[in-house]
Order: sequence, then C-alpha cells, then structure tokens
Amino acid sequence: MTDDDIRIVIHEVLAARGLSPQAHQNVVPTHSSHVRLGMVVATAPGSPCVIEPGVGCNRCGYCVSMGY
Repeated sequence: MTDDDIRIVIHEVLAARGLSPQAHQNVVPTHSSHVRLGMVVATAPGSPCVIEPGVGCNRCGYCVSMGY
C-alpha cells in the first residue's frame, strides 16, 4: 500500500464521518510526541533508516519526532 493509497483511505473515512482533512492541519500539538523536528533525513522508502541503518526506511517518522 502506497502513501497515496493510505491518504485516499483516510480521506474516505473522514468524509464518511463528515470531517474534512484540512480541519486538522491547523491543530497545534499539545504534547511533545506530536512535534516534528526540522532536520533533513533520508525518508525515501528503502533507504537506510536513520536510527537503525541496517533496516530500510519505512517512513515511520520516529527519527523526526521527539522519540515517544
């Protein structure tokens, strides 16, 4: 399943619940685990993971979060 496939599913679920995907874009994170760091990392699928280079990147976002 690609990122675009996931986005489509999420948009469909939000639409079914009467919500808009854009409604959540201006939400300010209230917990440190929701903050994304502004560092540049290799996030292309299949490239080495920044945290564990022996594993391919699956774009989990752990390397750009506070690690929680």
